[in-house]
Amino acid sequence: MARYALAFLAAIAFVTCARGAELGCVYPAGGAPGTTFEVSVRGQGLKRASGALLSGTGAEAALVKVTAAAPAKPGKTQKAALLQDEVILRVTLAKDALPGPRDFRLICGNDLTAPLAFHVGRYPEALEKEPNNTADAGMALEALPVCVNGRISEQDTDTFRFKAAKGQTLVAQVQGRALIPHLADAVPGWFQPLLKLFDGQGHEVMSAGAFRFDSDPLLVFTAPATGDYVLQLCDATHRGREAFVYRLTLGQLPLVTGFSPMGGRKGDSLNIALEGVNLPPQKVRIFSGNKTSETCLKMLTEDKLFFPALRFDLDALPEKQEREPAAGGLPAQTVTLPVIVNGTISQPNEADVYLFEAKAGQSIAIETRARQLGSPLDSTLTLTDSRGKVIATQNDPP
Repeated sequence: MARYALAFLAAIAFVTCARGAELGCVYPAGGAPGTTFEVSVRGQGLKRASGALLSGTGAEAALVKVTAAAPAKPGKTQKAALLQDEVILRVTLAKDALPGPRDFRLICGNDLTAPLAFHVGRYPEALEKEPNNTADAGMALEALPVCVNGRISEQDTDTFRFKAAKGQTLVAQVQGRALIPHLADAVPGWFQPLLKLFDGQGHEVMSAGAFRFDSDPLLVFTAPATGDYVLQLCDATHRGREAFVYRLTLGQLPLVTGFSPMGGRKGDSLNIALEGVNLPPQKVRIFSGNKTSETCLKMLTEDKLFFPALRFDLDALPEKQEREPAAGGLPAQTVTLPVIVNGTISQPNEADVYLFEAKAGQSIAIETRARQLGSPLDSTLTLTDSRGKVIATQNDPP
């Protein structure tokens, strides 16, 4: 009796430890509206795949082929477990498919996989063509703007050649870690794209390994002369694998890196100044009465590239704009609670000071929202009494 019980428990343990279907990567990780193209999905436990689901409307996927992992041959390197199975799909994006990220999942039996990101783009798209490791063999980008879908395989560097006119400001934005935030079986557990820009003579002009606190690089370049330029993309630690998938968007494109103010009171008409390059000079006017923070952000970034960490804050509290003191005037700006003050630290060593009245025993919450909205500011709050004695200081949340 004990022997049968032991066998039963062992069977339960085996079923519990068996891993379900998991996605390792989707390539290409997006496409342009009005196109049909094949997509390769790598993962494990995908033998029962019967189709795919993409969130939103205007996107469909049809199963073409499922290839399960074959046993490793002697002397041959086995693929990483999370990339062993392959599913080929034919994806169709309607002409009116809305640009932006979608959730991509495979249907495997009665289950759905956890999602990976799949993007509907705004610009013409291309697949990188190997070999393109050197400047001489770089893939020519004949027309800009373009979004190139590629992957960094082992010891790989992808190189692209393009032309730019003097004074033209170009933007190169990479989506790498944004597509696959974490790789469970890699050390470190993510792809870290590195961009390098060279002129026609092979001199390095600039490089970008990140942008602010986002790990995906964003490079802004004003051409000093008309001519040929070369853009190289690799992993910062010179690794490579099939899951190092990226989308590189390049062109003289509008880029939003911030806006001021970064929020407003719900129901008010807001005049927002955009920050970035290749942007119109006028402010964007938004009536926020019937909108959410997300719809306001969409209006501010529509048809533009933007720093992906940007957020827009709508609130019900009264709002004030920071007022810089006049020459020789008092440094403190008086505010009445409750209030939200929209301001900017625009100079080194600048401190914005606010004076408010409080009663004994009154509990008051004071919070800055900067990094949460995509601002590069790392703020410090200091509270003093009327005589200047420091009561409390706070740099980061506990």
